[in-house]
Amino acid sequence: MLGDRLKQARRARHLTQDDLANSVNLSKAAISNYETGKDCPSSGVLFRLADTLNVSFDYFFRTVTVDLGEPAYRKHCSLPESRKLELEAAVCDKVESYLETEALFLNDQIQLQIPDSFSERIASNEDTEELAEQLRKAWGLGYYPIDNLAELLEEHGIKVIFVTTHNAFDGCAYPNGSVPVIVVNKQKAGDRIRFDLAHELGHLLLKFSGNWDEDIQESAANRFAGAFLAPAAAVKKELGTHRSRISLQELHDLKHKYGMSMQAWVYRALDTEVIAKSTAGKLFGMFNKKGWKEIEPGRKYPKESTDRHIRLVARAYIDGIISDSRAAELLGVPLTEVIQKLADTSIGESWQPVVS
Repeated sequence: MLGDRLKQARRARHLTQDDLANSVNLSKAAISNYETGKDCPSSGVLFRLADTLNVSFDYFFRTVTVDLGEPAYRKHCSLPESRKLELEAAVCDKVESYLETEALFLNDQIQLQIPDSFSERIASNEDTEELAEQLRKAWGLGYYPIDNLAELLEEHGIKVIFVTTHNAFDGCAYPNGSVPVIVVNKQKAGDRIRFDLAHELGHLLLKFSGNWDEDIQESAANRFAGAFLAPAAAVKKELGTHRSRISLQELHDLKHKYGMSMQAWVYRALDTEVIAKSTAGKLFGMFNKKGWKEIEPGRKYPKESTDRHIRLVARAYIDGIISDSRAAELLGVPLTEVIQKLADTSIGESWQPVVS
């Protein structure tokens, strides 16, 4: 257990065994023996390792563990293997801290509930439309825009982890883990993050036919994302049932109403047969010609986030269940930053425990 923790913390900080050994004045063989369980470091060495890895001493004895399983990366993800290991270790660390926090409040542990139809393999892209509508209905969303998708997912038992990493990474899901987890790159544009969240939700929940290659699976996840963010009934309500032209102003306004990019709206209009392929082609051609494929015109859609983990830590801290050092460990920040971290979601000094 201790060895796994050490390896996880080292990888999360993109350090080799040589790097860590040099930082704490040990041999690479010693680090290897610690990680494989062949030897156990003394308390003095553990304190040095904790200091170098920026974790608490108690981190090495954390009781909550999680099996995330294999991540479902996108086919064209060019993230180097070393960066994938770093990312996966960091995600595991964040999820374990999150679960430890939830364990402080038994009533706040949420189980993912989805319709039984998701247990069946989908046969076509059109099936994803129906499944997206069934999920919206099960979660009581109707056909209205989703305000904060990240918070919605967490409210239904999915752990959403935001990371800062290489631009080659958009997101991934862990469909076979003990806990449902979605990871997205918070450096992306706000509307892109939302689509990535919905796309990875597709990878998390959909069961694909065995003969589907990765390109078809990606297409199905995109179709699911579009249908979940803007169901067919909403698309036709906003655009009508048949259009030969759509203005940029309409696309811009819909982007900010539904949190879905202008180009994704063109795809939705095409998927729902509101426009023909020729009309979609003209719109996409204009976006390419104007250089709007990466950065769309008009106001940027704001980035969203979820503060549920921070709120739970703050609640435990205020109620005197945990100390400030424990709060720092659960949030993954130095002790000197923990009060400010809690204050970021509130009005500052009011987070200080009241002594009665």
